[in-house]
Amino acid sequence: MDKSPLVSVVITNYNYQQYLEECLQSVLNQTYQNWEILLIDDSTDDSMAIFNQLKKENPDQQMRCFHSPEGSPRGNSIPINIGIKEMKGKYFTWLSSDESWLPEKLALQVKYMEENPLADMLFSAEYSVNSMGDTLDIPPVDIAFESNILTNLLYHNNFISASTVMLKKDIFDEIGPLIVEDEICPFIWVGNDIEYWMRVAVNKFNIHCIPLPLIKNRLHETNH
Repeated sequence: MDKSPLVSVVITNYNYQQYLEECLQSVLNQTYQNWEILLIDDSTDDSMAIFNQLKKENPDQQMRCFHSPEGSPRGNSIPINIGIKEMKGKYFTWLSSDESWLPEKLALQVKYMEENPLADMLFSAEYSVNSMGDTLDIPPVDIAFESNILTNLLYHNNFISASTVMLKKDIFDEIGPLIVEDEICPFIWVGNDIEYWMRVAVNKFNIHCIPLPLIKNRLHETNH
């Protein structure tokens, strides 16, 4: 029996059929294979056909799909929270459907988390790519930010890219899921991801960093 921990991969998608196959394939191509995909899809395009075809081609993989009644245009919180509710893994990961992972992403992060039990949340650096997938740059990640993660989140731009993150499922049991965007503040928009990283830090969970680029963050006309 495989004793490696199950990783839940929650993928949010809204009309990104042009990127979805690459995204899903990047999970299928992971060197670490004990994972489940939970696609939260609100699309009106052919995204579901792409998902169903890959699921048919990979019958031994755990791939499930859910739909958000509220719709993704309101923000990522609602679909992500569906994934949190339905996940079965020890570790949670978040992947936007216009982004993709490098093949060693899960292997490196699971190894780190298992060897460092005091780490509750882990993030990494990333490649920036254009709409065609061409590499633009590697934004630096200052590992010194670990020393005072909350202060750095408050005074710097959000340097933790959501698709790089792995965190323990137990965190959701203790501090709850994501807050829906318009419930954070009716007058000031705060990203649901940075609000959650701050909440993790405020509650004294340990946030660590692997300063290696493990994902491809796509910059395009609707995400820049």
